[in-house]
Amino acid sequence: MEIKIVGEQAKTDVEKIEERNNASLPQEVLEGGNEGEIDHIAVKQVLDLDRDNNDYDSEIGTLVEWAKSQTDSDDYQDLKWAIRDLRMRLGTPTHGDSIKHLARFAYLDLEDKRIKAEKRNMI
Repeated sequence: MEIKIVGEQAKTDVEKIEERNNASLPQEVLEGGNEGEIDHIAVKQVLDLDRDNNDYDSEIGTLVEWAKSQTDSDDYQDLKWAIRDLRMRLGTPTHGDSIKHLARFAYLDLEDKRIKAEKRNMI
């Protein structure tokens, strides 16, 4: 007796990308583990960094904090879109490291907001 699978649909490009992204996440993160880790992994995916690369941890932390302030959300998908948008707005620096360039902008923007809030509180 032979069994045939009839009508199996091919995966769309979006489904393939989501499957690849989920495969790169550690299982404890997918099951609701360390939330901060999933944010860092998501940002590393956007920046085309290997998940085990720790060279840019402080810059990624700054980018995550900035993206959360922009989106008012903790969803890692929203964070990824905010950083993609920033990357497109800033473009590629003429010289230097593009990740450090993004992180520097994010840091300056966060500091600008902090200073403005502090000035408002003084009035």
